[in-house]
Amino acid sequence: MSARTREKYILAVDFGSAVVRVAVAAISSSGHIQVLCMGETPTGGAIENGILQNRRNAQNVFNQAVISALGRTGRKPVSVFASAAFIEKVSLIKEGRVQIHSGVVTSDLLQEARESARQQCIEPAMCCLRSLTAEEWWIDDQRVLNPLGLRGSILRTRLHFAQIPLMALDNMRALVESDGFQLEDLVFSPIAAALGCITDEDRAMGVAVIDLGMKHTGLAFYQGSSLRGASDIDLGVDAIVADLMAATECHEPEARSILFEYGLAHALDGLLNNPEDGGIATVDDLPFVRQQAALSPAVKLRSANREIDRATICEIIAARVDEIFNHILAPIFQDKLQRFSLNRGIVLTGGGALIPKIADFVSAKYKIAARLGRPLEIQGWLPSLQTTAYTPLAGILVHAAHYEKDRAERVRQEVFGRHEYLDSKFLFREIKDNEDG
Repeated sequence: MSARTREKYILAVDFGSAVVRVAVAAISSSGHIQVLCMGETPTGGAIENGILQNRRNAQNVFNQAVISALGRTGRKPVSVFASAAFIEKVSLIKEGRVQIHSGVVTSDLLQEARESARQQCIEPAMCCLRSLTAEEWWIDDQRVLNPLGLRGSILRTRLHFAQIPLMALDNMRALVESDGFQLEDLVFSPIAAALGCITDEDRAMGVAVIDLGMKHTGLAFYQGSSLRGASDIDLGVDAIVADLMAATECHEPEARSILFEYGLAHALDGLLNNPEDGGIATVDDLPFVRQQAALSPAVKLRSANREIDRATICEIIAARVDEIFNHILAPIFQDKLQRFSLNRGIVLTGGGALIPKIADFVSAKYKIAARLGRPLEIQGWLPSLQTTAYTPLAGILVHAAHYEKDRAERVRQEVFGRHEYLDSKFLFREIKDNEDG
């Protein structure tokens, strides 16, 4: 990073329901990211779906996560960019429209257009969470990437909003500020997950990003470089673990271990050998896993003092995974045009994407390409943390880079605008003096 390039040190925080992950990074005004250090701490139930369950315990978790990162670097940032798995009341897209009275788009006019859109989704006790990276702009019905400084008559914007409980935001802000930090911005978790693993080309071609967390599953899908929708459901990996516990009578740690050890291998074998599968059926059409039982070594359950065949384990996992994906993909698969416009298929992120063979299972089940969404290449990112569980944290850093770059551009535009005004004023005075002379 050039010495002439102004940089800002920030703290990125992913408030997960199972783990709080943090990264300290330097971000330049041009949007370059340099990760300095990373850390994490289990929540122990102190935070769930973005809601603080116990203030003191949540504070301790946040402190430990921050110390695990800051302890390895000599810099303490002030600004915090964060995300949490909030279960939104409603997710919607609204448009804002304003007239360009001066003929030139200014930063104040951008804010006015954003506020025009936000006013359409205000509800009591709810906060309208929006993402800078999901903004779209038009001037006189012509799409532009950055309208700042451009000329025209009408400025229009298209924004995504997620309505989340205001109490959740207030408590999270208080948690961050009690440690001397400032909550700069908050990004909706499905959008953070998408930012962390897909490219501009993916967005243009059409892609759906599914963030499979411990207690939630998020979706963000793009077509033609536009965010078409983002949502979160209160269903995740813990539901699969609970099914395994109920069916096998084993304890929670062993059920979780079984899930991430055996995964969906047998279900995948059955799907690949079942050409009549239509691609969007329920798991009721998966009796083939039973046929694999005789070929599968039994798994001895320590906490339940019994054995169970691997095919049965796989059937339990497949049933719940199928339910989760049918639910989260419903907005896309209800419209065939939307489904077939996902040329880059489905990208899986989050801790649940670590379930063995889940991407192959989704691809075979829904007849659409699927892959794991590991973090994009970021300078300083630890190779050992190049896993789907850390993808949302990478997305927060990408969001922060866009935020800081946008801020720098606004400052430059305001300075340029003042100079332009002074130059025109002096030029007018010089012309007037010449006319008088």
